[in-house]
Amino acid sequence: MQWHNEAIALLNKYIEVNQEDTEAWTELADIYLCRQNYAKAIHCYEEMLLAQPRNYHVNLKYAELLYSTKRDRQEDLINARKYFMHAALLREEGALPCVRSLFGVIKATKAIAKLEKKQKDENAADIIATAQEQIRQVYETKGCARAKQALN
Repeated sequence: MQWHNEAIALLNKYIEVNQEDTEAWTELADIYLCRQNYAKAIHCYEEMLLAQPRNYHVNLKYAELLYSTKRDRQEDLINARKYFMHAALLREEGALPCVRSLFGVIKATKAIAKLEKKQKDENAADIIATAQEQIRQVYETKGCARAKQALN
C-alpha cells in the first residue's frame, strides 16, 4: 500500500504539469480503483473524456463506473446510460457496435425503471428493444452459436 501513496503523489505532481497525458490519468484511475476510491477514479475518467471524447473505451469505462457506484444513484444511472449509448455509437464506421456497451444500456435502463416507478420512462421499452436488436445483429454477424441463449 505504501507504493500506492507514493505513486499517487508522483502522478498528481506530474499531472499538474501535463494535464493532457491520458496515460497518466489512466494509471492514476487504476490505482484509485485498486483502493476502491471510486469518486477519484471517476474524476480521472472525466479528465480523460475531456481529452478524448470520441474514445469509446474511455466512454465505456466511465459509464461502467457511474453504473457501479452509489453516489447520486438516479443521476448516475441516467448519465451511465448516455455514456453506454455514446460508446456503442463510437465504434469505427462499418464496425459492429460494442456489445458490452449495449448490455450496459439495457442494464442501466432497467435500473432507472426500477427507481422511477411513479414516473414511467416511456422510451425505456424502445431503448431496450433497440439495444437487444443490435446485440442480435452482432451475434448473427459473428455466427455465435449461443446467440439465442445469450439474449434470453
